[in-house]
Amino acid sequence: MTLKLTNVEAILAVDLLNGLAKNDKIPWKNKTDMKFFKNKTLDHTVVMGTKTLLSLPKALPLSNRINIVITNQKDKYSSVYKNISNLFFLDLEQTINFMKLNTNITFYIIGGNQIYNLLLPYCSTIWLTKIKKSYDCDLIFSYDISSYNKEVIYEDTELEIMYLK
Repeated sequence: MTLKLTNVEAILAVDLLNGLAKNDKIPWKNKTDMKFFKNKTLDHTVVMGTKTLLSLPKALPLSNRINIVITNQKDKYSSVYKNISNLFFLDLEQTINFMKLNTNITFYIIGGNQIYNLLLPYCSTIWLTKIKKSYDCDLIFSYDISSYNKEVIYEDTELEIMYLK
């Protein structure tokens, strides 16, 4: 069994059928979800895979956050993203060790699906937005969250935001 780290949380949004993305992009635009994501992660450290980095606007790291990208091709990406002070490329083992050693830092796992599957076992908390519509996604969130206690912290006609512990 993996030890859950109190400083590691996941944040994600899925559609009605647990879809994460379509054609490597989030197919919905929801201001409430984006504001929630920004407020949670701002001034913290976000952890993602390379596909998630490349899906961000202009494929640039998120501002006002430390961005860690998990990759086995560190040299390739480090040369492309030279001189960006808030962006670091680490492999999985380095990332896990970094999270374990830096308990004073809050880490948010932000995707994609492969990264969620690798790192959710370490997460003490999951912030899950469920969009109340299907978007025919081709990437489905596949991690089993049925054992978590769920608490709805916000709901409107378009979405619900849950806290899972």
